[in-house]
Amino acid sequence: MACSSTGDAEVARWLSRVIAVEGGKIGPVEALILGVALSADALANAVGAGLMEMPPLAIALSAPIGSLLTISLGVALGLRATRIRFGGIDVGRFGTLPGGFILVGLAIVQFR
Repeated sequence: MACSSTGDAEVARWLSRVIAVEGGKIGPVEALILGVALSADALANAVGAGLMEMPPLAIALSAPIGSLLTISLGVALGLRATRIRFGGIDVGRFGTLPGGFILVGLAIVQFR
């Protein structure tokens, strides 16, 4: 299935305008996108909890605590990574690459 590069560029421009954050505040569209993403994440947690026969209260209390811990760890690691340089290239410029590799690695481990 081939996509036209012009169409892809138009979609990318539209999406960047829609989710642009100005003045440090998010608008209704950004809030809606964030709400849908968080709801999908909560649904995935709920299905996992159901498969493990966990009580809903346990997952409702453990999910935000786990998120806070992992986000804090990720921010700390990210701040350290911005100081790492390979020749003339600093890791901060390619910050999404390590995260992508970690996600792919986790997916491979899950399917083994």
